[in-house]
Amino acid sequence: MERVLTTYQAALEPPFVNDEGMEALREAAMTRAQNAVATAEEIIASSGLKTSESISVLVDSPKQIILNEAQAWGADLIVVGSHGRRGISRFVLGSVSEAVATHAACSVEVIRKPE
Repeated sequence: MERVLTTYQAALEPPFVNDEGMEALREAAMTRAQNAVATAEEIIASSGLKTSESISVLVDSPKQIILNEAQAWGADLIVVGSHGRRGISRFVLGSVSEAVATHAACSVEVIRKPE
């Protein structure tokens, strides 16, 4: 019998179960993250501002990791990005930037994706 996925199932289930495929995606994501951090650090340092780099393996929600890290090193400002999702995609995926802005003990700057 052929299995048919509903939109709800497809949004909540991983697209594949192959461990090698997951590892390749994880490695690619780590490389992108490291490159993004290095680029951001260069830009910030060239402006004469102090930077602090922290790499976390997500064992908690992204919101909680960001808030914990900011508290641990006494951040004065958290800068987060926003995809600007609306409707059902925002409901399903949540909003890390909104959660961080709501719960942070310091200022939060949300950078929105250009339209």
